[in-house]
Amino acid sequence: MAFVSSWKGLRFDASAPTTWRPAVATAHARKHASLLSPRAWSVSRSRRSFVVCAVSDQASGVGQVVPLVDLRGKRALITGIANQRSIAYGIAQQLRRAGAELGVTYLPVNERAESKVSKLVEPLGASFLHPCDVQSRSDLEGLFETVKQKWGGLDLLVHCLAFANREDLEGNFSETSRNGFSVALSVSTYSLIEMCGLAKPLFRPGGSVVTLSYLGAERVVPNYNIMGVAKAGLECSVRYLAAELGPACGVRVNGISAGPIRTLASSAIGGITTMIRNVEQNAPLRRTVTQEEVGKTAAFLLSDAASGITGQILYVDSGYVIMGSPTFESPA
Repeated sequence: MAFVSSWKGLRFDASAPTTWRPAVATAHARKHASLLSPRAWSVSRSRRSFVVCAVSDQASGVGQVVPLVDLRGKRALITGIANQRSIAYGIAQQLRRAGAELGVTYLPVNERAESKVSKLVEPLGASFLHPCDVQSRSDLEGLFETVKQKWGGLDLLVHCLAFANREDLEGNFSETSRNGFSVALSVSTYSLIEMCGLAKPLFRPGGSVVTLSYLGAERVVPNYNIMGVAKAGLECSVRYLAAELGPACGVRVNGISAGPIRTLASSAIGGITTMIRNVEQNAPLRRTVTQEEVGKTAAFLLSDAASGITGQILYVDSGYVIMGSPTFESPA
């Protein structure tokens, strides 16, 4: 229950230590105050008005305001951060802002990789930084052993891993190599299945998993090629994992199908700039999306605010998915 009242119509008790406690100053405010009694008041401030909400004493405590997306006390394992433009980094930032404690992995391709990611996530106060090549079973086992030793359990798993050979992301799809197919499916699809299997005994009830997909999983996108097949497998895996982990340990599994964003990974796709321009010209919002928007969606899906959502793919693409054809200008 909430109403908006002019800030001039309310007086506030300056002695309130944590939240504004309004005192009724006008007949209009007194009228609405009677509707709230005997429940507690909580007031949030906007530019010109205060939104006054009734908060149940029993549910939240007098004067206590709990954010809708609240990850305080949650421990989240983040995979796929390569640089500041990584979608995984945008997700990590939003999870930290929501109060989650983070553990981060990096791909040990060279000596600089650890230092680069370490500096990047330092402001986020990550509890640990662990090398992990998902094509190595020993790396994955070592990662989850670290999770067990550091935290004793796991609440949230963020899977932002995808790879295909550059030559398989352009040209004719039928020319995809056998090795290229195997690598793309192993890194981009099977890694989610394997990580969930290793995390299963560590998951706490109410846990959640989020992975990243793209529209190419269900529609033909020029040059996306083998990655479209990998993402289709990933989305199917989301449903099967949700069906398994829900009854087994109360864990939800969902995916985000994000619009094209300029990242290190997307730069390998032939024509990525054209893909982005196409979204900007035809999506209902006439723009592509940002790291921050995908990060906020991930934080929502991982939080209790999405406690009834599992096995789903949520589109964050400025509405591009709803369009049936390119936008045409009306004839004069």
